[in-house]
Amino acid sequence: FDEATNGIASYAAPERLTEITMKPGVMVFEVLGLVLASKGGLTEHELHKLLDLEKSCEETHALPYLRFHRGLQRLWPYLTSRERDARTVLSLKHDSYKSIILSLPEFQANLQEWNTRLARFFEAQPNKFESEGGVVTINLRKLRYLVYYQLEAGLWGDVGKVLCSIENIQAMCEAGMSVELQRMFTSAIRGIPPDFAPEEGSGLEGVKTFYRFFLRTVQALSHHSRMIEQPGIVVQMGANEPLHTDPERQAHQILAADGDARVWMHALNKAGSVSPLYATLLGSQTPIRPSHISFDGALIATGSDGGTVQIWDAETGESVTALEGHTGQVNDVKFMTSSSDAGPKLIVSCSSDGTAKVWDEPNAHCIMTYTGHSANVLGVAVQRDGDLIATCCQDGTVHVWRNDGAQGQKVKELKGHQHAVKACCFSHDGLKIATASLDKMVRVWEISSGKTVAEFEHVGKVFDVLFSADSSMLLSAAAFATCTLWDVAGAKPQAADNKPLREFKTGSGTCFSCAFIDDDKTVCMASEHGTVYFWGVDNSERSQLDLHAHDEIIYKTSVSLDGNWLVTSGADRLTRVWNVNTVRDNIQQEMSKSSEEGALEKLDDGEEEREHAMLDEGGEDPSEAEPDEGDVKDIVRSISINCTGEWGAACSEHGHLNVWDLAGAQIVLKCRVPAVVRVVKFHPNQPQTLVGGCDDGMIRVFNVQEALERAGGATPDKSGSGGRPATAFPTMEIGFHQLCIRSLKFSNDGTRFVTGSIDATARVWSLESVSQELCLTGHKDTVLDAEIAGNMLLCATASTDKTVRVWNMQGGSEQWVGKHGAYVYAVTFSPDCRRVISASGDRTARVWAAKKGECLHILKAASALLTCNVSEAAGLLMSSGYEGALHIWDCKAYDVPPVDGEGHGAEIRCASFSKYGGYAVTASNDGSVRVFDARTGQSLGALPLRYPVYSMTSVIDEEKALCMCGDEQGNVTVVRINGVCDFPPSTGSEGAASPEVA
Repeated sequence: FDEATNGIASYAAPERLTEITMKPGVMVFEVLGLVLASKGGLTEHELHKLLDLEKSCEETHALPYLRFHRGLQRLWPYLTSRERDARTVLSLKHDSYKSIILSLPEFQANLQEWNTRLARFFEAQPNKFESEGGVVTINLRKLRYLVYYQLEAGLWGDVGKVLCSIENIQAMCEAGMSVELQRMFTSAIRGIPPDFAPEEGSGLEGVKTFYRFFLRTVQALSHHSRMIEQPGIVVQMGANEPLHTDPERQAHQILAADGDARVWMHALNKAGSVSPLYATLLGSQTPIRPSHISFDGALIATGSDGGTVQIWDAETGESVTALEGHTGQVNDVKFMTSSSDAGPKLIVSCSSDGTAKVWDEPNAHCIMTYTGHSANVLGVAVQRDGDLIATCCQDGTVHVWRNDGAQGQKVKELKGHQHAVKACCFSHDGLKIATASLDKMVRVWEISSGKTVAEFEHVGKVFDVLFSADSSMLLSAAAFATCTLWDVAGAKPQAADNKPLREFKTGSGTCFSCAFIDDDKTVCMASEHGTVYFWGVDNSERSQLDLHAHDEIIYKTSVSLDGNWLVTSGADRLTRVWNVNTVRDNIQQEMSKSSEEGALEKLDDGEEEREHAMLDEGGEDPSEAEPDEGDVKDIVRSISINCTGEWGAACSEHGHLNVWDLAGAQIVLKCRVPAVVRVVKFHPNQPQTLVGGCDDGMIRVFNVQEALERAGGATPDKSGSGGRPATAFPTMEIGFHQLCIRSLKFSNDGTRFVTGSIDATARVWSLESVSQELCLTGHKDTVLDAEIAGNMLLCATASTDKTVRVWNMQGGSEQWVGKHGAYVYAVTFSPDCRRVISASGDRTARVWAAKKGECLHILKAASALLTCNVSEAAGLLMSSGYEGALHIWDCKAYDVPPVDGEGHGAEIRCASFSKYGGYAVTASNDGSVRVFDARTGQSLGALPLRYPVYSMTSVIDEEKALCMCGDEQGNVTVVRINGVCDFPPSTGSEGAASPEVA
C-alpha cells in the first residue's frame, strides 16, 4: 500500500516522476480490486488517503482521476464493510468476486502486461542491498513477489531460473521465508505447463528436482533450531547432495567461485544415491494411524486421533480439505473407485465411534453412515468396482455391506475370529475377503457363502493383510517383526496344512503394515522402529534396502494403483510420500554393491586358516555374523585418527572394527576380532599401530601398515583384490580385565596406556614389553575415564561411584579421592600437570590440585557434563554435556564466566580442540557436527546428519581440517571442514587468539 501511494503521490510533483514509479502507480488505480483482494481490505483511512492523493493529481492533470472513480463505482457492489481489529474495513465480499473483477475489460486487457512489467522490475533488483555502513539488507519484496508476477505473466522459463537457483533458495531461507518458498514451489508446479520445454534453463522437471532438494534440506534441518536460516547452509546442503545431481553441481560452482572465503563442511563419503522422499505432509497434531493414496496418485487421505479425515495434494504436500464428522479416533481410510471417470470422488473411513462413513471428497460432505457395528470399527476395504465395502470390528466380526448411498445394506456378516480383526482386503475379482486378527490368524472368506476357505496361522498377533495383484498370494504383517508370504491358490482350509512361502524378519518389535511394489516382485514392511524394509519376494535372507522413513512407529503403508508412489504414516505425526522408481534404483545400486562385495569377500586358503586359528575353530566369525538390528542398534562407540591424519578407525556395537583411508573416505581394512571392540585408539607416535579394548576384557593390537602391505598395497587403489578392504588380525593380545573395557588413553610419549573397565579397576600397560605395569583398585563401580599425566608421575580416573581418584605411577598407590554429586564422566590433566579437571553429571567441572587433591575451583554448568578437554596452546578448558551445553573457560581466569557455544539441541557427547586451540569441533545427539571459534563461542559451521552422533574425533592444523564421526546406526562420516586453518601463536598469525578463516 505504501509503495502504491508513494507512486501515486509522485504524479503531483512531475519532477519526481520516474519510469519506475510511473508503472506501479498507474497499475494500482487500474487494478484496485486486486489490491483489495491481496490485502484483505482497505481501511477507511487508507481509502481517504487515496482520494486525497487523487485530488492533488487532478490539479496537475497527471492522472485521469475519473477513471479511478468509475473503477471504484464498478467495484462497489462487490465490497463489504466489516470490523477487523477495531477498524472498519472495505474488502471483497467473496473470493469468487475476484474472477468477476479480473474479467472486467479494463483489468483483463492489460493484466499480463502489468505482471510482465513488474516481473522485469523486480528481476533487475539484487537479492541484497548493502548500505554505506556495510549493513546488508535482504530485498524481501523481490523474494516475496517475483515468482508470483512471473507466473501470472506466463514467464515459465524465468520461474524455472529463479526456483532452480540455490542462491535464491539460500536467500529466502536466510530471510526466514522457507514456508513461503514452499508455497512458491507448489504454485509453480501447478502453473507451469507439463509440455513446456525451455530453450535454456529449467522446465517443470527441473523445478520438481529443486523442490525435492528443498524438502530434503528442510527435513534434515527440522530438528535444529533456526539452522535453516544460517548463512550458507543451503549451499552446503547442496554440495552434500549425491554426485552429478543438479543441486550438487550448482553448489560446487558457487563454492568454487568463493574460494576459501566460506566456512562449510563437506561429507566426503556422502550418499551415492538420491533420497526417494518426495513430500512430507505437515500439520497433524496427533499420530497418523491410517493413510491411503488415491488410485490416480493425486490425493492422499489421512486420519487423526481427533476424528478428522484430512485430504492432501500428493504433488505439493498441501492440505486440500478436512472431513469432519467422526466423534472418535479414525482407524482406517480408503479411496473408492468409481464406475465412471465422471462419477463422484468418494472416500470411506471408519472410526472408534463404531461407524463407517462414505464422503463426497470435492464437497467435503458425508453422504452415508454405516452404523451396523456394536464396537470400534478398526479397518475398511473397498471392492474394486466400489459396490461393496467391508469393515472389520473389535468384536471379531467383519461386515460386508453395499454402497447404496443410504444407510448401507449389510450383505454378509463374517464370524470366526476369536479376537479383534485389525485389517481386511478384497481379492482382485472381488469374490473373496482376507482378514487379519489379533487371534494370530489370517482367514480367507468366500463372500457369497460367508465361509472360510483358507486359514493361515502366525506366531504373533496379525495387524495387516493384502492380496497380490493376481490374488494368488497373500502378504501379512504381524508381531515379532515378521512379514509372511502365503500361497492362496494352493491353500488348504485348515491352518495346520498351510506353510508360509517366505518369512521376512527384521529383529524385534511389531510390523504394523506391509505392501507389494514393483509388480509384486518386492515386499515392503514397516517396522516399529521407523524403518521400511524392502525384500525381494524370492529372497527372505537379507533385505534389499533399509529406508529410515520416520522417527517413531510406522502405522500404515499404501501404494498408488500405478505403483509409482509409496505413502507411509506414523506416530511422529508425519505422512511421507516416496518415489517408488527412486526406491527401485536404490535397490539396484545396493544389490550391485552387495554382489561385488560378496564376490570379493572370498578369502584365500591361507587367510581362512589364519582366521580359524584366531577363532580357535572353523566356526562362524562373530564380527561377520549378521547382527540382530532390531534388538541392538549398531552404535559407533569409538573413533580415532592416527597422528599423520592418514587413517581413521571406528568400532561399533555389532562387532565391526574398520580402518578408513581419510583422503578417499573409504574403508581399507577390516579387523577380525572374536569380540566386540568398545574403544579404539591409534598410537600417538606410531601411525600404523592401532589398539582396541574389547568387551571380553582383552586388549588387541593391530599393525595397519603391515596388513595393507600384506594385502598388496598401502593405499586404497593398491590394496589388492581390485580395491576391496584388506583383512587384519591382531598382532598381539595384552592381558585382560575381568569385564568390558570402557576407556583407553595413551600417555603423551606413547610408552604406556591406561584402560578403565566395568570391573571397577584401571590398569596401566606397556606396549613395548607387552605387559601390565599397574592395577589401580579402589573404585566401587565402573571406571569411565582414565588419563596418565604428561610427566608420567600421576594417573587420574573417573567413575560412576561419583569420585575422581589420583594414583601414584611409581607403585600404584592411591594419593587422593575427590567427590562429586553424580557420575564422573571425564577426567584430564592440565598441560603443566599441576591440576586435575573432572566433569560430572552434577552440572559441575572441578579443578583439583594434582598432588594433594584440594578442590580449587567449582565451575558450574547449565547441564550435566560429559566431556572435558584442555588446549595447552590456547590455555582453554572446554566441557560439554546434556541439553547442548558447551562451556569454554580461560585456564588463567576460572572466575571469569565461560564462553558458551550455542547451537546444539541435545547432549554433546564429543568435543575436541584444534591443534592450537583456535577451534572447537563438537558432535551431538541432535544429529549434527559443528565447528566453533573457541575464543568467542561463535558457531562457524554446522553439518546436519541423519542420525544422532555418538562418537567423533577431529584434526585441524595448518594444513588440514577434518573430522570423523559415527552415529547410532553404524554409519561413519568423514567430514572435510573447508575455509578454516589453525596456526601456532609463535608464527605471529591470528591462529590461536582468533582462528584464521582462510
